[in-house]
Amino acid sequence: MAKETIGRNDPCPCGSGKKYKVCCIDKPTKVSKRRLWIGLALAAVAAVAGVVIGMQTSMTTGLLSGTIGVVAVGTFMAISNPVPSRGRKGADNINFGN
Repeated sequence: MAKETIGRNDPCPCGSGKKYKVCCIDKPTKVSKRRLWIGLALAAVAAVAGVVIGMQTSMTTGLLSGTIGVVAVGTFMAISNPVPSRGRKGADNINFGN
């Protein structure tokens, strides 16, 4: 089974031979294709639910609920995989001597 997290002092997974904290710790992580497809599927379900609600009640209510659903899915995806800070070392994050 593959290791889920990479420690700061572990070898970098890019194959450079350097420690992770020196090489790629500040680079943004890639979102896996599976995770991307799940997010897109959830957004599509929210949009379809908005259309169904719009057909049952009013189009305005359907558009509003569909938009809220899609925004909620997008917000969840952004929060659960945040972009790492690119600020000065020690200014926005803790500097552990890297």
